[in-house]
Amino acid sequence: MASLLDIAPIENVVCSVTVRGRELETPGLGIGAIAALVARFPVLQSIFSQQEGYEKSLDIARLGPEVASAIIASGTGRHFSAEHEEAAKRLLPDEQLRVLTAIWKATAPNGPRPLAEALVEAGLFDAELINIVDRLLAAIDGARKTSSDSQSLSSS
Repeated sequence: MASLLDIAPIENVVCSVTVRGRELETPGLGIGAIAALVARFPVLQSIFSQQEGYEKSLDIARLGPEVASAIIASGTGRHFSAEHEEAAKRLLPDEQLRVLTAIWKATAPNGPRPLAEALVEAGLFDAELINIVDRLLAAIDGARKTSSDSQSLSSS
């Protein structure tokens, strides 16, 4: 029988990204960090709830920079460090997106659906999260297929 050390070796998935010529490691977010972020920013949970309309959009827009900087700080191993959150806010938008992408890859190396299922099972998000992830994945697949079909047509 396998032990926890066999299935979860010390070498976790760590992604890295180059920002301003320097390599930044992103170990990603563990379940504790995700739970702490949801507790700190309830809007993260409401994004996937039944809440609709103007108020939801306003909350997300208002908290956007704070949420993104907290995720970046936590995803680079500096959970709730005010200094690192402020540094994350000073990154350019493309730099923030590249860091967030690396954090995502380290957090969910098996893809978004298994993570969504685990978050729902843990009670951190409403079951609607799985439907949203499925719709997003279908849209991405559709866009890839359309892009692939367009490239095939243009090369013929």
